[in-house]
Amino acid sequence: MTIYKLGLNVVLYRKLWIVAILVMIGGPIVLPLLSPVEFHRGLLEPARAQAAWGLAWGVSLLWVFYQSAAIGDHFRKSGLCEYFSSKGFSPSRQIAELSLVVMTFLVPIAITAMLVTLLFAMPSDATEAAHWVKTTIQAGLLFLLVTIPLSVLALSLANRFGCTVGYLVTLSLAIYGLYGVGYLDQLFKENSVPLIEWMWLASPHYHLADLTPRFIFKAGSLETESFFQMIFYFGSLSGIILLMSRMSYSIKSAR
Repeated sequence: MTIYKLGLNVVLYRKLWIVAILVMIGGPIVLPLLSPVEFHRGLLEPARAQAAWGLAWGVSLLWVFYQSAAIGDHFRKSGLCEYFSSKGFSPSRQIAELSLVVMTFLVPIAITAMLVTLLFAMPSDATEAAHWVKTTIQAGLLFLLVTIPLSVLALSLANRFGCTVGYLVTLSLAIYGLYGVGYLDQLFKENSVPLIEWMWLASPHYHLADLTPRFIFKAGSLETESFFQMIFYFGSLSGIILLMSRMSYSIKSAR
């Protein structure tokens, strides 16, 4: 696990992980106070859940993806990729160990959001609470199924093209899948153009993995069939992204 330790040290040395921890822990406590909970106590739980998952997605997009790109860029520029290749570490193994660095931060982010949702935002009604627990588990799994492959993509693209390119391309893809696809959907409904339809079908529908609206409106958990369909969809999409990541990863040092 030598590569893992080196990659982890790169992130820990920058000290920005302290800010990420403070945001994930303090944000769900402070932000709900900005909502008018004094007029409607039932707003507090959804507000905490919204803050927890909104911050989880935000920290992932703005910090984890960047750190992933920084790791990939650092390993190539420093010649570590070429060095470990000479020691018998295949590109696939290098990506696997560096991916563990990413997961070291993404998994705690997901767990923190889940704990806040379960411990500090649980509805008092028994029926709502049962759905709340199930929705929380579903949200955590979908969150990781989206963010882990994208983080690996940022790492691999940065390894070949540089930190800025790796981060911005991945961030743009994630933002488009989370928010841009919705605008494309509205455009498709208003103008039935085959090109727009094709673009909508080929787009990554990451917005489906964000279950925050279900917490806000207490809409309940996804049906089992629908949830497993989403698992299959995002699993297939993850496979494509990981394949692209493997093809992008380079062991040659930057000259």
